[in-house]
Amino acid sequence: MKSRTSYFIEAIVVDDHHRRKGIGKKLYYYLIKRAKEELVDALELNVWSFNKDAIMFYESLGMAIKNMTFEYCLSSDIEIDSPN
Repeated sequence: MKSRTSYFIEAIVVDDHHRRKGIGKKLYYYLIKRAKEELVDALELNVWSFNKDAIMFYESLGMAIKNMTFEYCLSSDIEIDSPN
């Protein structure tokens, strides 16, 4: 294994009234600059799968999906036959 360092972005948030003005992109590029100065290997973040605007935003910045988390909600009332 090779050791590596990464920045984890908790959130990039821009007020609704100020979106689509390049503010989020400036914040992202600032983080890229800082990470490169500190010799960080990667930036990482989580995004909800339903947040299509955020996904498109991050993809437009060159980010790619690294992994996915799947969930089965046990509180659903659907009955499932288990295989025998």
